[in-house]
Amino acid sequence: MMNSKILVADDDPDIRDILIEMLSKEGFSVIAADNGENAVKVVESQSINLAILDIDMPKMDGIEALHRIKAIDPEIEVLIITGNANLESLRMTIAGNGAFDYILKPFFRVELINTVQNALVKQAFLQKKDPGKKEADQRLIHLSADFEKRTGELRESQIKYREIVESSGDSIIIFQANRIRFANNNMSTLSGYSMKEIFDIPFSDLLIDEDKKMVRENLDNVSEGIIKSEEAPFIFRFRLKRKNGVCLWIGTGIKKTIWNEHPAVLCFFRDITDKKRAEEILKNAHEQLEKKVAQKTIELTRTNLRLKKEIAERKQVDASLRKNEMYLQNIMATIQTAVIIVDAITDKIVDANPFFLKTTGFLKRNLIGTDCNKLIFPDISQDNSWDTPQKSFEKFSFDMASTDDCLLQTAGDCTRYVRRSTACIHIDNQDYIIQSLSDITDIKNLLKKQEINIGLAKNILNLINKTPLRHIPLTNPLSMFVESVSLPCLKEGGDHFFVQPMQKKGSTKTVISIKDQSGHSVNCILRSIVTDLIHQSVLHKYPDLSSEQALAVLNNTICTSGLFETGDFVTAMTAVIEHDTLEMRYVSNGHPPFVLIRDSNIVSLLPNFDGPGSNIPIGWDQNRSFSAGTLQIQKGDRLIFFTDGLTEMPQINHNRIITMTDLKKKMEEISAENSGIRVSEIIKKLIQFASDKSGLDIKAEGNNTSGDDITILGLEIEDDDCWEENQLYVKESSEISSLVARLYERISTRLITLGFQDLNFRLYLLLEETIQNAWKHGNNMNPDLPITVSWRFGNDFHLCVCDQGAGFDFNDTPDPTLKANITRSFGRGIYLIRNFATSVNFKENGKKIIITMGRTHEKNKQDKQNSNFLNLWENIHSS
Repeated sequence: MMNSKILVADDDPDIRDILIEMLSKEGFSVIAADNGENAVKVVESQSINLAILDIDMPKMDGIEALHRIKAIDPEIEVLIITGNANLESLRMTIAGNGAFDYILKPFFRVELINTVQNALVKQAFLQKKDPGKKEADQRLIHLSADFEKRTGELRESQIKYREIVESSGDSIIIFQANRIRFANNNMSTLSGYSMKEIFDIPFSDLLIDEDKKMVRENLDNVSEGIIKSEEAPFIFRFRLKRKNGVCLWIGTGIKKTIWNEHPAVLCFFRDITDKKRAEEILKNAHEQLEKKVAQKTIELTRTNLRLKKEIAERKQVDASLRKNEMYLQNIMATIQTAVIIVDAITDKIVDANPFFLKTTGFLKRNLIGTDCNKLIFPDISQDNSWDTPQKSFEKFSFDMASTDDCLLQTAGDCTRYVRRSTACIHIDNQDYIIQSLSDITDIKNLLKKQEINIGLAKNILNLINKTPLRHIPLTNPLSMFVESVSLPCLKEGGDHFFVQPMQKKGSTKTVISIKDQSGHSVNCILRSIVTDLIHQSVLHKYPDLSSEQALAVLNNTICTSGLFETGDFVTAMTAVIEHDTLEMRYVSNGHPPFVLIRDSNIVSLLPNFDGPGSNIPIGWDQNRSFSAGTLQIQKGDRLIFFTDGLTEMPQINHNRIITMTDLKKKMEEISAENSGIRVSEIIKKLIQFASDKSGLDIKAEGNNTSGDDITILGLEIEDDDCWEENQLYVKESSEISSLVARLYERISTRLITLGFQDLNFRLYLLLEETIQNAWKHGNNMNPDLPITVSWRFGNDFHLCVCDQGAGFDFNDTPDPTLKANITRSFGRGIYLIRNFATSVNFKENGKKIIITMGRTHEKNKQDKQNSNFLNLWENIHSS
């Protein structure tokens, strides 16, 4: 058997080297392979007595290699190497695949050699068997079976032992002659060394120098029996040095044992570093506590001495307090300011000075216990007044005072303006509010006479700019749809804009201007008036100037006007569209870029930061020339202009802004998800996006609580040449209802799919009233004359009804709601049409009526505003 040839197959070179070394020292001839495939090749080319195969190998695992080897030579015995200590799976490996036995990792020399020799003994018996001797054969079979049974029982016992040892939370070793002879896997984890390194290095290399002598003496004393440990382990602590140099505190229990027939020591190691650290912390804390106790004892002694002194001083203080109390009572009785004291929890008045009683006319006995909020309440006519009708004292901080203006109710049901100063005090575990009230009624009345009427100021700005037309004709058949959203954060803020068509030497251009005046005070809207007044004046006085030249004139005028202080600059985005060529020139003066959406996948931000059209703000520096960018407008283009209030919405809650990259990405998502989406819908989604990012609930038609003005202009180049048409011939009035019903059914289904809301009643009523009007007042109920009904879909729904009549004065239709017109037979239809349509225009002397309907039922006031608009520039020039 010593001349037996053994094949070792394992993909781990360290395991192969250990096996070769152990087997070679016993006189065996060893051949190595690094995987199952190469192991089979060795068996095919050489005579092998025994194969030792690892289960997990690349190319071909150990089980498949076992089958292949047995197929080549069934007499070759096979041992399986595995790290799996699961008893049931190992039984299946042996019973189901024909292996002689298995060797568990980590393995030891004695265990390995014994298993190898047992396999070779079995092989030798089988090869010497005489086929003619049946009785001997039977005996050999029984012996072999008994041998395998006992070997299996022994192996099962070994596996259970291994399971116990490996599942232990402690590191377990057997120490003998300054070497580790056995270790479980936890020892490798604890020390940081591999299992091979643990068996190769002296045990003393795992100890720090200071502990080596102590540990060695304890181990030797247990091994030699000087310390008795048979019944219970001997326990001590030491420091273990890991492979990476980190030291751990180890708590160990050691017992005497026998290993390979020689005395040895069984050791259980447990990492107690955290426990040791906690003990040190506890020890230090205990020492600190003892020091503090000693210190506090000294301090208490000193305190007792001070208390005796303070008792004497307190008597003097009490006398002074009584004197001061009398002093304060006299002050409260004579002070010429109304003062009340309020319970901070209940808001009930607990005391009031004589001047408050005199001011209000109340008796003190009737006043005590009254809710102060019934007497003192906010002035709701003021901006930025209280959030609720009753201001809660919980808003007050007990280490701060506050001041506000409010109204005071007197006993005679009169009100006085007062300035209230509020402070909080804490007395005897009770919180009180001290309110001092100064009468400022005369001052308020004087200020009201001198204050600027902000509503009038806004009307002046509208007089200058007027409300943009919703549909502006361009070169046939294109028109430009305009949607404007203005959400000031106060009554009126620093944002202002205009969209104005202008004549220029026989051609027409449209000027788009959106500006953001610095600041939010009342004077801000005055500067807005001046800015757009000058801008409009320059545009009308010098119509041939380019957009950038006109802005240079505006800039110089503002800088030299003396009306703007340092820091009162204006950011602006100005664009001019030539109707004939559809060329747009744009100039940005420190303003956020505008968004261009073309087709469904192209989104651009213009101008680039350092590209043409990017300039400093207006009013920043005198004698500046500005550059302009150019863009060729196309059918279907959607342009969105906005002020920085939109991108700065998240600032108030999240201290961040929406970047231009975020905005561009969102616009791309909206365009990709909704091919051909209209600009009016894009604006709503854009506001919702910014609202979600800000944690605010801001709608296109709602209040703005973001802290800055938000203005958005949306433009879309629409095709006016995509009308659908239907001609109606009415024989008698009774037919109109059925004609309207059929036409309504044809149109309404498409409208709903395009996102128009609340159209059922509006659309039906408008169809009925316009067709009735055309039949009765246009065609004079002539059945031979047609009524042409046309419609198209865009940002708005457009409806055109044309009759063959002589027309009428559409500017002189009576209001049927007036008492004088109730009995008149005409005017109701036109009144209803104007009320339920978004906008109404009459063409061809009233024979053709063009109606637009927005996606929501919001009456557009632009017709009235534009009709009342005073063309200031023509009046000035004509005069």
